[in-house]
Amino acid sequence: MNSTSRISDPSRWLVASVLALVLIAASAATAGPTPGQRQPESLSSAEFSRLVREISEEGGYFRSDNFTSNETSYLHVVDKLKQFGSTGGAYIGVGPEQNFTYISKVRPRIAFIVDIRRQAMIQHLMYKAIFHLSPSRAQFLSILLSKPLPKGKAAATDAPVNELLNLFSETPADDQAYAANLA
Repeated sequence: MNSTSRISDPSRWLVASVLALVLIAASAATAGPTPGQRQPESLSSAEFSRLVREISEEGGYFRSDNFTSNETSYLHVVDKLKQFGSTGGAYIGVGPEQNFTYISKVRPRIAFIVDIRRQAMIQHLMYKAIFHLSPSRAQFLSILLSKPLPKGKAAATDAPVNELLNLFSETPADDQAYAANLA
């Protein structure tokens, strides 16, 4: 196998996967449920696991690291999404964490984040698990950072992110919180 085909094979897979997801989302959106039929609120664990196994490719070697962030320069799209009334339906995004912001603003019925790098998928699965376990943003940070919720300094549910980050920056790491996260 020459170096050109190694590069194009993952690219072909990514394009085929995104195209398949778009077609699935489009057919689901146009078909809609029959009268009186309810759509499931979420995928079952078995169905989700099957999708991850069947759609994901094996890990590979990349010559560079893939640093991800939720940069504010990507957020200008949010206003356009709101302007177009983009809510519900299916969301398909690629890679980095700004997808989480888009998903929280658009509130799709189902969301797919695809990335050619398997490590990114594992990172997104970690975030998915933490979102699922966290009833609040403070709880999310507590689990993510392995720090207990600040005692006696609880932030309001709608506290600004900077306030929450300041609270957690003053809270020392905790071995018990870390061990609980591993369980």
